[in-house]
Amino acid sequence: MNKKNKAFLEKRFIDEKFDLAKVVIGSLNKVLVILDDDLDIIYIDYDSFNEVFGFERNDVIKSGFKIIFGDIFSYKEFKKFLETSAKSFFTNSVVFRNVRSNRVEIHCKYTLIPYHLNGDKINILVIEDISKIEEQKKLIMSKEKDLIHYQRLDVLGKLISGIAHDLNNPLASIYGIANILIEDETLEDDIRQDLKIVTKAAQQCKNITENLLKFVRKKNMEKEYIEIKELIESVLLFLNYHFRKNNIEKINISFQGENLTVLGYFSELQQVFYNIIINSIDELIQIPPKDRYLEIKCYSNKKNIIIEIFNTGRVIEPQIVDKIFEPFFSTKKNGGTGLGLYIAKKIIKEHDGEIMVDKQEKKGARFIISLPTTQDVITKVTTNINKKIESKIRNKNILIVDDDENFTEFLLKFFSKENKVDITKRIVEIENYNIQSYDLVICDVVLPDGNGIDLYLKYKNKTKFIFVTADILDTNLFSFFEKNNLMCIKKPFTIEELVRAILLE
Repeated sequence: MNKKNKAFLEKRFIDEKFDLAKVVIGSLNKVLVILDDDLDIIYIDYDSFNEVFGFERNDVIKSGFKIIFGDIFSYKEFKKFLETSAKSFFTNSVVFRNVRSNRVEIHCKYTLIPYHLNGDKINILVIEDISKIEEQKKLIMSKEKDLIHYQRLDVLGKLISGIAHDLNNPLASIYGIANILIEDETLEDDIRQDLKIVTKAAQQCKNITENLLKFVRKKNMEKEYIEIKELIESVLLFLNYHFRKNNIEKINISFQGENLTVLGYFSELQQVFYNIIINSIDELIQIPPKDRYLEIKCYSNKKNIIIEIFNTGRVIEPQIVDKIFEPFFSTKKNGGTGLGLYIAKKIIKEHDGEIMVDKQEKKGARFIISLPTTQDVITKVTTNINKKIESKIRNKNILIVDDDENFTEFLLKFFSKENKVDITKRIVEIENYNIQSYDLVICDVVLPDGNGIDLYLKYKNKTKFIFVTADILDTNLFSFFEKNNLMCIKKPFTIEELVRAILLE
Protein backbone atom coordinates (compact mmCIF):
# COMPACT_ATOMS: atom_id res chain seq x y z
CA MET A 1 0.00 0.00 0.00
CA ASN A 2 1.50 3.39 -1.03
CA LYS A 3 1.77 6.34 1.33
CA LYS A 4 -1.06 8.23 -0.36
CA ASN A 5 -3.53 5.40 0.05
CA LYS A 6 -2.34 4.77 3.60
CA ALA A 7 -2.90 8.43 4.53
CA PHE A 8 -6.33 8.38 2.91
CA LEU A 9 -7.27 5.20 4.75
CA GLU A 10 -6.10 6.58 8.09
CA LYS A 11 -8.01 9.85 7.57
CA ARG A 12 -11.17 8.02 6.50
CA PHE A 13 -11.04 5.70 9.50
CA ILE A 14 -10.51 8.52 12.01
CA ASP A 15 -12.85 11.07 10.46
CA GLU A 16 -15.76 8.76 9.80
CA LYS A 17 -15.32 6.94 13.14
CA PHE A 18 -15.70 3.57 11.64
CA ASP A 19 -18.58 1.76 13.35
CA LEU A 20 -16.63 -1.41 13.99
CA ALA A 21 -13.86 0.58 15.65
CA LYS A 22 -16.34 2.28 17.99
CA VAL A 23 -17.79 -1.11 19.03
CA VAL A 24 -14.40 -2.60 19.76
CA ILE A 25 -13.05 0.52 21.47
CA GLY A 26 -16.06 0.43 23.75
CA SER A 27 -15.22 -3.10 24.89
CA LEU A 28 -13.99 -3.41 28.46
CA ASN A 29 -10.24 -3.91 28.94
CA LYS A 30 -9.56 -4.10 25.22
CA VAL A 31 -7.16 -2.18 23.02
CA LEU A 32 -7.96 -1.52 19.36
CA VAL A 33 -5.15 -1.42 16.81
CA ILE A 34 -5.55 -1.05 13.03
CA LEU A 35 -2.78 -2.46 10.84
CA ASP A 36 -2.40 -2.04 7.10
CA ASP A 37 -1.61 -4.82 4.66
CA ASP A 38 2.08 -4.47 5.51
CA LEU A 39 1.25 -4.85 9.24
CA ASP A 40 2.27 -1.29 10.01
CA ILE A 41 0.23 0.55 12.65
CA ILE A 42 -2.16 3.10 11.13
CA TYR A 43 -4.31 3.58 14.21
CA ILE A 44 -4.08 2.72 17.90
CA ASP A 45 -6.31 3.59 20.84
CA TYR A 46 -3.60 5.12 23.02
CA ASP A 47 -5.84 5.67 26.06
CA SER A 48 -6.78 1.99 26.25
CA PHE A 49 -3.20 0.98 25.49
CA ASN A 50 -1.99 3.08 28.41
CA GLU A 51 -4.67 1.64 30.70
CA VAL A 52 -3.62 -1.94 29.96
CA PHE A 53 0.15 -1.58 29.60
CA GLY A 54 0.99 1.70 31.32
CA PHE A 55 3.02 3.09 28.41
CA GLU A 56 2.50 6.59 27.02
CA ARG A 57 1.82 7.54 23.38
CA ASN A 58 5.41 8.61 22.69
CA ASP A 59 6.75 5.30 24.04
CA VAL A 60 4.57 3.39 21.58
CA ILE A 61 5.43 5.66 18.63
CA LYS A 62 9.12 5.21 19.35
CA SER A 63 9.28 1.45 20.01
CA GLY A 64 6.07 -0.04 18.64
CA PHE A 65 4.99 -3.44 19.92
CA LYS A 66 8.50 -4.34 21.08
CA ILE A 67 7.92 -2.28 24.20
CA ILE A 68 5.35 -4.69 25.63
CA PHE A 69 7.34 -7.90 25.04
CA GLY A 70 9.86 -8.96 27.64
CA ASP A 71 12.18 -10.79 25.23
CA ILE A 72 13.03 -10.91 21.53
CA PHE A 73 11.77 -14.48 21.15
CA SER A 74 8.24 -13.56 22.26
CA TYR A 75 8.22 -10.55 19.95
CA LYS A 76 9.28 -12.73 16.99
CA GLU A 77 6.51 -15.18 17.81
CA PHE A 78 4.06 -12.29 17.89
CA LYS A 79 5.23 -11.06 14.46
CA LYS A 80 4.89 -14.60 13.13
CA PHE A 81 1.33 -14.75 14.43
CA LEU A 82 0.47 -11.48 12.67
CA GLU A 83 1.98 -12.58 9.38
CA THR A 84 0.27 -15.97 9.40
CA SER A 85 -3.10 -14.62 10.47
CA ALA A 86 -3.05 -11.72 8.00
CA LYS A 87 -2.71 -14.17 5.09
CA SER A 88 -5.85 -16.02 6.07
CA PHE A 89 -9.46 -14.93 5.83
CA PHE A 90 -10.29 -16.13 9.31
CA THR A 91 -10.13 -14.60 12.77
CA ASN A 92 -7.22 -15.99 14.80
CA SER A 93 -6.40 -15.61 18.48
CA VAL A 94 -3.36 -16.33 20.64
CA VAL A 95 -2.19 -15.55 24.18
CA PHE A 96 1.17 -13.94 24.89
CA ARG A 97 2.92 -12.95 28.08
CA ASN A 98 3.58 -9.23 28.16
CA VAL A 99 5.10 -6.73 30.56
CA ARG A 100 3.63 -3.50 31.83
CA SER A 101 5.67 -0.33 32.24
CA ASN A 102 6.28 -1.30 35.90
CA ARG A 103 7.71 -4.66 34.68
CA VAL A 104 4.77 -6.64 36.08
CA GLU A 105 3.96 -9.64 33.90
CA ILE A 106 0.46 -9.93 32.42
CA HIS A 107 -1.29 -12.28 30.00
CA CYS A 108 -2.91 -10.78 26.92
CA LYS A 109 -5.10 -12.31 24.27
CA TYR A 110 -4.45 -11.09 20.72
CA THR A 111 -7.20 -11.45 18.12
CA LEU A 112 -6.50 -10.52 14.49
CA ILE A 113 -9.45 -9.91 12.20
CA PRO A 114 -8.66 -9.53 8.46
CA TYR A 115 -11.02 -6.93 6.95
CA HIS A 116 -11.57 -5.39 3.50
CA LEU A 117 -12.42 -1.70 3.19
CA ASN A 118 -13.38 -0.69 -0.37
CA GLY A 119 -10.95 -3.15 -1.86
CA ASP A 120 -8.14 -2.34 0.57
CA LYS A 121 -7.21 -4.97 3.11
CA ILE A 122 -6.70 -3.91 6.72
CA ASN A 123 -6.15 -5.96 9.87
CA ILE A 124 -8.04 -5.21 13.05
CA LEU A 125 -6.04 -6.25 16.09
CA VAL A 126 -7.84 -6.48 19.44
CA ILE A 127 -5.71 -6.85 22.57
CA GLU A 128 -7.39 -8.00 25.79
CA ASP A 129 -5.82 -8.25 29.25
CA ILE A 130 -6.87 -11.71 30.49
CA SER A 131 -4.56 -11.86 33.52
CA LYS A 132 -7.47 -11.98 35.95
CA ILE A 133 -9.14 -14.70 33.91
CA GLU A 134 -5.90 -16.72 33.95
CA GLU A 135 -5.64 -16.27 37.72
CA GLN A 136 -9.23 -17.41 38.13
CA LYS A 137 -8.50 -20.48 36.01
CA LYS A 138 -5.52 -21.27 38.21
CA LEU A 139 -7.61 -20.80 41.34
CA ILE A 140 -10.33 -23.08 39.97
CA MET A 141 -7.73 -25.70 39.07
CA SER A 142 -6.22 -25.30 42.51
CA LYS A 143 -9.65 -25.73 44.14
CA GLU A 144 -10.23 -28.88 42.09
CA LYS A 145 -6.84 -30.23 43.13
CA ASP A 146 -7.56 -29.29 46.74
CA LEU A 147 -10.91 -31.12 46.55
CA ILE A 148 -9.23 -34.25 45.23
CA HIS A 149 -6.52 -33.85 47.88
CA TYR A 150 -9.07 -33.47 50.69
CA GLN A 151 -11.00 -36.49 49.44
CA ARG A 152 -7.79 -38.50 49.54
CA LEU A 153 -7.06 -37.17 53.01
CA ASP A 154 -10.53 -38.21 54.12
CA VAL A 155 -9.91 -41.76 52.89
CA LEU A 156 -6.40 -41.69 54.35
CA GLY A 157 -7.78 -40.43 57.66
CA LYS A 158 -10.19 -43.36 57.89
CA LEU A 159 -7.42 -45.82 57.03
CA ILE A 160 -5.03 -44.31 59.54
CA SER A 161 -7.73 -44.23 62.22
CA GLY A 162 -8.22 -47.97 61.80
CA ILE A 163 -4.48 -48.62 61.71
CA ALA A 164 -3.90 -46.47 64.79
CA HIS A 165 -6.61 -48.32 66.72
CA ASP A 166 -5.24 -51.74 65.73
CA LEU A 167 -1.67 -50.67 66.47
CA ASN A 168 -2.29 -48.93 69.79
CA ASN A 169 -4.10 -51.90 71.31
CA PRO A 170 -1.10 -54.30 71.12
CA LEU A 171 1.20 -51.39 71.98
CA ALA A 172 -0.79 -50.91 75.18
CA SER A 173 -0.12 -54.53 76.13
CA ILE A 174 3.60 -54.29 75.28
CA TYR A 175 3.93 -50.97 77.06
CA GLY A 176 1.98 -52.05 80.12
CA ILE A 177 3.61 -55.42 80.68
CA ALA A 178 7.08 -53.92 80.14
CA ASN A 179 6.27 -51.35 82.84
CA ILE A 180 5.13 -54.06 85.24
CA LEU A 181 8.34 -56.01 84.68
CA ILE A 182 10.48 -52.90 85.16
CA GLU A 183 9.06 -52.54 88.69
CA ASP A 184 10.20 -56.06 89.59
CA GLU A 185 12.97 -55.55 92.19
CA THR A 186 14.56 -58.93 91.38
CA LEU A 187 15.11 -57.98 87.74
CA GLU A 188 18.68 -57.70 86.50
CA ASP A 189 19.79 -54.19 85.56
CA ASP A 190 20.62 -55.14 81.95
CA ILE A 191 17.14 -56.55 81.41
CA ARG A 192 15.56 -53.52 83.05
CA GLN A 193 17.44 -51.23 80.65
CA ASP A 194 16.30 -53.33 77.71
CA LEU A 195 12.69 -53.04 78.89
CA LYS A 196 13.07 -49.27 79.11
CA ILE A 197 14.12 -49.27 75.46
CA VAL A 198 10.97 -51.27 74.69
CA THR A 199 8.73 -48.76 76.51
CA LYS A 200 10.46 -45.82 74.82
CA ALA A 201 9.94 -47.39 71.38
CA ALA A 202 6.28 -48.09 72.17
CA GLN A 203 5.79 -44.48 73.24
CA GLN A 204 7.40 -43.29 69.99
CA CYS A 205 4.98 -45.47 67.99
CA LYS A 206 2.10 -43.97 69.92
CA ASN A 207 3.31 -40.44 69.13
CA ILE A 208 3.59 -41.26 65.42
CA THR A 209 0.03 -42.61 65.17
CA GLU A 210 -1.39 -39.68 67.15
CA ASN A 211 0.37 -37.13 64.97
CA LEU A 212 -0.75 -38.84 61.77
CA LEU A 213 -4.34 -38.74 62.97
CA LYS A 214 -4.10 -35.08 63.90
CA PHE A 215 -2.58 -34.27 60.51
CA VAL A 216 -5.26 -35.90 58.37
CA ARG A 217 -8.38 -35.40 60.44
CA LYS A 218 -10.98 -32.83 59.38
CA LYS A 219 -11.12 -29.51 61.17
CA ASN A 220 -13.41 -29.74 64.17
CA MET A 221 -16.16 -27.25 64.84
CA GLU A 222 -14.44 -26.05 68.00
CA LYS A 223 -10.90 -24.90 68.61
CA GLU A 224 -8.73 -26.60 71.19
CA TYR A 225 -5.92 -25.57 73.49
CA ILE A 226 -2.60 -26.33 71.82
CA GLU A 227 0.82 -26.43 73.42
CA ILE A 228 3.26 -24.97 70.89
CA LYS A 229 6.02 -27.28 72.07
CA GLU A 230 3.89 -30.36 71.37
CA LEU A 231 2.80 -28.91 68.02
CA ILE A 232 6.31 -28.21 66.74
CA GLU A 233 7.70 -31.48 68.05
CA SER A 234 4.96 -33.35 66.17
CA VAL A 235 6.05 -31.66 62.91
CA LEU A 236 9.72 -32.39 63.57
CA LEU A 237 8.83 -36.02 64.17
CA PHE A 238 7.30 -36.16 60.67
CA LEU A 239 10.38 -34.52 59.16
CA ASN A 240 13.01 -36.48 61.07
CA TYR A 241 13.66 -38.68 58.04
CA HIS A 242 14.21 -35.62 55.80
CA PHE A 243 16.74 -34.19 58.26
CA ARG A 244 18.74 -37.43 58.28
CA LYS A 245 18.47 -37.94 54.53
CA ASN A 246 19.73 -34.43 53.73
CA ASN A 247 22.50 -34.30 56.36
CA ILE A 248 20.89 -31.49 58.34
CA GLU A 249 22.40 -32.08 61.76
CA LYS A 250 22.65 -28.56 63.15
CA ILE A 251 19.16 -28.00 64.53
CA ASN A 252 18.60 -25.72 67.50
CA ILE A 253 15.17 -25.66 69.15
CA SER A 254 14.31 -23.57 72.20
CA PHE A 255 11.14 -22.80 74.15
CA GLN A 256 11.25 -19.89 76.59
CA GLY A 257 8.42 -19.00 78.94
CA GLU A 258 5.67 -20.90 80.71
CA ASN A 259 2.40 -20.15 78.94
CA LEU A 260 3.22 -21.26 75.38
CA THR A 261 -0.36 -22.26 74.63
CA VAL A 262 -2.73 -21.06 71.91
CA LEU A 263 -6.34 -21.69 71.01
CA GLY A 264 -6.75 -23.06 67.50
CA TYR A 265 -6.96 -26.00 65.11
CA PHE A 266 -4.07 -28.40 65.66
CA SER A 267 -3.97 -29.88 62.15
CA GLU A 268 -4.07 -26.46 60.45
CA LEU A 269 -1.27 -24.97 62.56
CA GLN A 270 0.65 -28.19 62.04
CA GLN A 271 0.36 -27.61 58.30
CA VAL A 272 1.75 -24.07 58.66
CA PHE A 273 4.91 -25.20 60.44
CA TYR A 274 5.27 -28.20 58.15
CA ASN A 275 5.20 -25.95 55.07
CA ILE A 276 7.75 -23.49 56.45
CA ILE A 277 10.16 -26.13 57.74
CA ILE A 278 9.96 -28.24 54.57
CA ASN A 279 10.70 -25.05 52.59
CA SER A 280 13.68 -24.49 54.86
CA ILE A 281 14.92 -28.00 54.12
CA ASP A 282 14.58 -27.34 50.38
CA GLU A 283 16.74 -24.24 50.78
CA LEU A 284 19.34 -25.89 53.00
CA ILE A 285 20.06 -28.72 50.56
CA GLN A 286 21.22 -26.10 48.07
CA ILE A 287 24.25 -25.26 50.24
CA PRO A 288 27.17 -27.40 51.55
CA PRO A 289 26.26 -29.75 54.46
CA LYS A 290 28.64 -27.99 56.86
CA ASP A 291 26.68 -24.74 56.44
CA ARG A 292 23.21 -26.23 56.93
CA TYR A 293 21.60 -24.86 60.07
CA LEU A 294 18.00 -24.67 61.23
CA GLU A 295 16.82 -22.76 64.27
CA ILE A 296 13.35 -22.73 65.82
CA LYS A 297 12.85 -20.32 68.67
CA CYS A 298 9.64 -19.90 70.62
CA TYR A 299 8.97 -17.31 73.32
CA SER A 300 6.11 -15.17 74.59
CA ASN A 301 5.35 -11.60 75.54
CA LYS A 302 2.27 -10.33 77.37
CA LYS A 303 -0.17 -10.93 74.53
CA ASN A 304 1.48 -13.14 71.91
CA ILE A 305 3.55 -16.24 71.36
CA ILE A 306 6.36 -15.63 68.88
CA ILE A 307 7.84 -18.46 66.82
CA GLU A 308 10.93 -17.73 64.72
CA ILE A 309 12.10 -20.22 62.10
CA PHE A 310 15.51 -19.47 60.64
CA ASN A 311 17.59 -21.30 58.04
CA THR A 312 21.00 -20.50 56.55
CA GLY A 313 19.83 -20.99 52.96
CA ARG A 314 19.30 -18.21 50.44
CA VAL A 315 18.49 -14.70 51.60
CA ILE A 316 15.03 -13.67 50.38
CA GLU A 317 15.58 -10.73 48.04
CA PRO A 318 13.84 -7.48 49.09
CA GLN A 319 11.96 -7.23 45.78
CA ILE A 320 10.19 -10.56 46.33
CA VAL A 321 9.62 -10.46 50.10
CA ASP A 322 6.12 -9.08 49.64
CA LYS A 323 5.33 -11.60 46.89
CA ILE A 324 6.16 -14.88 48.61
CA PHE A 325 2.78 -15.01 50.36
CA GLU A 326 0.90 -14.48 47.09
CA PRO A 327 -0.82 -17.49 45.45
CA PHE A 328 1.17 -19.33 42.77
CA PHE A 329 4.40 -17.45 43.50
CA SER A 330 7.34 -19.84 43.78
CA THR A 331 11.12 -19.54 43.70
CA LYS A 332 11.74 -23.28 43.66
CA LYS A 333 13.77 -24.59 40.73
CA ASN A 334 11.62 -27.71 40.51
CA GLY A 335 8.49 -25.61 40.07
CA GLY A 336 6.59 -25.61 43.35
CA THR A 337 2.86 -24.95 43.48
CA GLY A 338 3.36 -21.52 45.03
CA LEU A 339 0.52 -22.20 47.47
CA GLY A 340 2.35 -23.33 50.64
CA LEU A 341 3.09 -19.91 52.13
CA TYR A 342 -0.16 -18.46 50.79
CA ILE A 343 -2.12 -21.11 52.71
CA ALA A 344 0.12 -20.66 55.76
CA LYS A 345 -0.63 -16.94 55.89
CA LYS A 346 -4.34 -17.59 55.46
CA ILE A 347 -4.36 -20.09 58.35
CA ILE A 348 -2.39 -17.79 60.65
CA LYS A 349 -4.76 -14.93 59.83
CA GLU A 350 -7.73 -17.17 60.72
CA HIS A 351 -6.06 -17.67 64.11
CA ASP A 352 -5.82 -13.87 64.62
CA GLY A 353 -2.07 -14.03 64.14
CA GLU A 354 0.56 -12.67 61.78
CA ILE A 355 3.34 -14.17 59.68
CA MET A 356 6.16 -12.20 58.12
CA VAL A 357 9.70 -12.39 56.83
CA ASP A 358 12.48 -10.57 58.66
CA LYS A 359 13.67 -8.10 56.00
CA GLN A 360 16.77 -7.28 58.04
CA GLU A 361 18.10 -10.85 58.00
CA LYS A 362 21.30 -10.99 55.89
CA LYS A 363 22.54 -14.54 56.55
CA GLY A 364 19.53 -16.62 55.50
CA ALA A 365 15.75 -16.53 55.81
CA ARG A 366 13.85 -15.91 59.03
CA PHE A 367 10.10 -16.35 59.29
CA ILE A 368 8.35 -14.82 62.29
CA ILE A 369 4.94 -16.05 63.38
CA SER A 370 2.90 -14.33 66.05
CA LEU A 371 -0.13 -15.99 67.65
CA PRO A 372 -2.33 -14.68 70.49
CA THR A 373 -1.72 -16.53 73.73
CA THR A 374 -4.38 -17.54 76.21
CA GLN A 375 -4.29 -17.12 79.96
CA ASP A 376 -7.10 -19.60 80.51
CA VAL A 377 -6.52 -22.61 82.70
CA ILE A 378 -6.37 -25.67 80.48
CA THR A 379 -8.39 -28.61 81.71
CA LYS A 380 -7.27 -31.97 80.39
CA VAL A 381 -9.15 -35.23 80.35
CA THR A 382 -5.94 -37.11 80.97
CA THR A 383 -4.38 -37.59 84.39
CA ASN A 384 -3.68 -34.58 86.60
CA ILE A 385 -0.60 -35.25 88.70
CA ASN A 386 -1.08 -32.13 90.83
CA LYS A 387 -4.24 -33.31 92.60
CA LYS A 388 -3.96 -34.68 96.11
CA ILE A 389 -4.15 -38.46 96.24
CA GLU A 390 -6.27 -39.50 99.24
CA SER A 391 -7.11 -43.15 98.59
CA LYS A 392 -5.26 -46.34 97.82
CA ILE A 393 -5.68 -48.75 94.92
CA ARG A 394 -6.49 -51.92 96.78
CA ASN A 395 -9.39 -54.31 97.30
CA LYS A 396 -11.48 -52.90 94.47
CA ASN A 397 -13.98 -54.83 92.38
CA ILE A 398 -13.19 -53.97 88.76
CA LEU A 399 -15.01 -54.75 85.52
CA ILE A 400 -13.00 -54.45 82.33
CA VAL A 401 -14.98 -53.90 79.10
CA ASP A 402 -12.59 -54.27 76.14
CA ASP A 403 -12.42 -56.57 73.12
CA ASP A 404 -8.60 -56.72 72.87
CA GLU A 405 -7.49 -59.91 74.65
CA ASN A 406 -3.83 -58.92 75.00
CA PHE A 407 -4.79 -55.63 76.61
CA THR A 408 -7.22 -57.25 79.03
CA GLU A 409 -4.57 -59.83 79.93
CA PHE A 410 -2.21 -56.97 80.81
CA LEU A 411 -4.86 -55.33 83.03
CA LEU A 412 -5.64 -58.69 84.63
CA LYS A 413 -1.95 -59.18 85.39
CA PHE A 414 -1.81 -55.74 86.98
CA PHE A 415 -4.98 -55.92 89.09
CA SER A 416 -5.40 -59.58 89.95
CA LYS A 417 -3.13 -59.66 93.02
CA GLU A 418 -5.13 -57.27 95.16
CA ASN A 419 -8.45 -56.84 93.37
CA LYS A 420 -11.38 -58.84 92.07
CA VAL A 421 -11.42 -58.44 88.28
CA ASP A 422 -13.98 -59.52 85.66
CA ILE A 423 -13.66 -59.11 81.93
CA THR A 424 -16.26 -58.77 79.18
CA LYS A 425 -15.88 -57.92 75.50
CA ARG A 426 -19.36 -56.76 74.54
CA ILE A 427 -22.01 -54.40 75.85
CA VAL A 428 -24.75 -57.03 75.56
CA GLU A 429 -22.89 -59.19 78.08
CA ILE A 430 -23.10 -56.47 80.75
CA GLU A 431 -26.55 -57.72 81.72
CA ASN A 432 -24.85 -60.87 83.05
CA TYR A 433 -23.06 -58.80 85.68
CA ASN A 434 -24.37 -56.97 88.73
CA ILE A 435 -22.77 -53.67 87.78
CA GLN A 436 -23.57 -52.08 91.16
CA SER A 437 -21.17 -54.54 92.79
CA TYR A 438 -18.18 -53.04 90.99
CA ASP A 439 -16.23 -50.11 92.34
CA LEU A 440 -14.95 -49.26 88.88
CA VAL A 441 -15.60 -50.02 85.21
CA ILE A 442 -12.62 -49.63 82.85
CA CYS A 443 -14.21 -49.34 79.44
CA ASP A 444 -12.96 -48.86 75.86
CA VAL A 445 -14.58 -45.97 74.00
CA VAL A 446 -15.16 -48.12 70.91
CA LEU A 447 -16.59 -51.65 71.25
CA PRO A 448 -17.68 -54.24 68.66
CA ASP A 449 -21.39 -53.81 69.38
CA GLY A 450 -21.54 -50.14 70.34
CA ASN A 451 -19.59 -47.56 72.29
CA GLY A 452 -18.65 -47.03 75.88
CA ILE A 453 -20.44 -43.69 76.09
CA ASP A 454 -23.84 -45.35 75.79
CA LEU A 455 -22.82 -47.80 78.50
CA TYR A 456 -21.80 -44.93 80.77
CA LEU A 457 -25.05 -43.03 80.20
CA LYS A 458 -27.01 -46.14 81.18
CA TYR A 459 -25.05 -47.04 84.33
CA LYS A 460 -23.42 -43.76 85.43
CA ASN A 461 -25.48 -43.60 88.61
CA LYS A 462 -24.51 -47.12 89.67
CA THR A 463 -20.71 -47.12 89.51
CA LYS A 464 -17.64 -45.16 88.39
CA PHE A 465 -16.12 -45.23 84.93
CA ILE A 466 -12.65 -44.74 83.46
CA PHE A 467 -12.33 -44.79 79.69
CA VAL A 468 -9.43 -46.02 77.60
CA THR A 469 -8.98 -45.53 73.87
CA ALA A 470 -6.62 -46.45 71.07
CA ASP A 471 -8.01 -43.59 68.96
CA ILE A 472 -7.53 -39.85 69.14
CA LEU A 473 -10.29 -37.90 70.86
CA ASP A 474 -12.25 -35.51 68.68
CA THR A 475 -13.59 -32.24 70.05
CA ASN A 476 -17.04 -33.63 70.86
CA LEU A 477 -15.67 -36.52 72.93
CA PHE A 478 -13.14 -34.23 74.60
CA SER A 479 -15.96 -31.86 75.64
CA PHE A 480 -18.11 -34.77 76.82
CA PHE A 481 -15.42 -36.16 79.11
CA GLU A 482 -14.56 -32.71 80.41
CA LYS A 483 -18.21 -31.81 81.06
CA ASN A 484 -18.87 -35.05 82.95
CA ASN A 485 -15.53 -34.95 84.81
CA LEU A 486 -14.48 -38.29 83.34
CA MET A 487 -11.01 -39.73 82.89
CA CYS A 488 -9.93 -41.04 79.51
CA ILE A 489 -6.40 -42.35 79.06
CA LYS A 490 -4.88 -43.09 75.69
CA LYS A 491 -3.33 -46.43 74.81
CA PRO A 492 -0.55 -47.19 75.31
CA PHE A 493 -0.16 -45.75 78.80
CA THR A 494 2.17 -46.19 81.75
CA ILE A 495 1.27 -47.99 84.95
CA GLU A 496 1.66 -44.66 86.73
CA GLU A 497 -0.94 -43.04 84.44
CA LEU A 498 -3.38 -45.87 85.06
CA VAL A 499 -2.92 -45.80 88.83
CA ARG A 500 -3.35 -42.06 89.09
CA ALA A 501 -6.43 -42.14 86.86
CA ILE A 502 -7.99 -44.67 89.23
CA LEU A 503 -6.99 -42.70 92.33
CA LEU A 504 -8.40 -39.48 90.92
CA GLU A 505 -11.70 -40.98 89.80
